[in-house]
Amino acid sequence: MSASPVGGTPDRGTPDPFAPPAGEPRITGWTAWVFLGATLLVVVGVLHAMQGLVGLVTDSYFLVAEERLLFEGSATAWGWGHVLLGVLALAAGPALFLGKMWARVVGIALATLSALVQLASINASPLWSAIVIVLDVVIIYAIAVHGREVRAAAARRVP
Repeated sequence: MSASPVGGTPDRGTPDPFAPPAGEPRITGWTAWVFLGATLLVVVGVLHAMQGLVGLVTDSYFLVAEERLLFEGSATAWGWGHVLLGVLALAAGPALFLGKMWARVVGIALATLSALVQLASINASPLWSAIVIVLDVVIIYAIAVHGREVRAAAARRVP
């Protein structure tokens, strides 16, 4: 079949040359969300590493009045936890740009863990924790909803 005379749209019998192969998701402009999520995962990793290093160097950083404390443990333990979370996020972030499935799973898990850790330490630094929690929610949305498209784009080498 040929293109219809009105509007220039192809008939149902004409295959779309830009359609993805069967079984692959359509690549849309929404893949930018995944790149944003990957970038934010790296940023959150840096923020966690910095927060952990500050906690390790300054013992009073994580101290809050006993009745307002949502977590137990020493400042050193929380500092190392933040550093570890930051390093893992820094490692998984760049793999998201390639659309790796393991990076999507790890990225969502790390963003969820990051949000829970920030929620547990919200009394120690409320504004900082709230900002990181919002970033974590954006990361989870971006990776979960549009991650599959990036894998298809990376496989087809679409810019």
